[in-house]
Amino acid sequence: MISSEIRHLTESIPKQSVVVLHVGLRGIYENSRGYTYDALTLLDEIRKQLEPRAIYVPTFTYTFTKSKVFDVRGSLAEVGRFSEEIRSNSELGVKRNLDPVFSVIETEGDALRYNELITNAFGANTIWDSLDNESHYILNINLPVSIVATQLHYLEYINNVPYRYLKTFEGCIFDYDGENHHVNYDYFVRDLSKDTKWNRDKIADLARLNGALVETSMVRSFDWQALKRLLINEMTRDLSYLIR
Repeated sequence: MISSEIRHLTESIPKQSVVVLHVGLRGIYENSRGYTYDALTLLDEIRKQLEPRAIYVPTFTYTFTKSKVFDVRGSLAEVGRFSEEIRSNSELGVKRNLDPVFSVIETEGDALRYNELITNAFGANTIWDSLDNESHYILNINLPVSIVATQLHYLEYINNVPYRYLKTFEGCIFDYDGENHHVNYDYFVRDLSKDTKWNRDKIADLARLNGALVETSMVRSFDWQALKRLLINEMTRDLSYLIR
């Protein structure tokens, strides 16, 4: 099933594209052979069917804001089993960038600057700023909500939405050599006095009605540049559009 659904995306995602994966691994395969096997099988399926130039897998660690420590080699990915299986698999030979909250892995080559300290969650030297300037596709696979896209946080940041504010977290980043770097990390956080939940159904409907979403029963593919244009148009009229 998942193989044919990914194959369907080849009609809308050109070869040598950039994709960002958000995956709910449990239940993708009816005859599961374990998380590790399933994660690697799905990754290989995406490689084979879509032939992307770059695949970004989020390996976020939200606990940095409390623990004050991020070890690029050992801090667990906190955004699902797929991400952790890809992060921890030594045979893949992938590396993670030095972002203590919003780290990612790029599985296909050297597109990621993994030795550069990231001290602003959505600033000029982040992967989100880089991705915003190029065509790419956000794949939501087997997820229980209408859309998962960190790029929405990037839009909130660059538009300085009124329900978030910049907060600095002091902590330490341990790099691949085990060297400890003290950092002050700027993160555009929620104003807890306000309801900041995205209206995910509305955002997905906007994408669907305007050709920025291709979907099957288990997969949603968002064309970020197309969706971004739609959202910016709405946010020029209402900065709180994403949450209303």
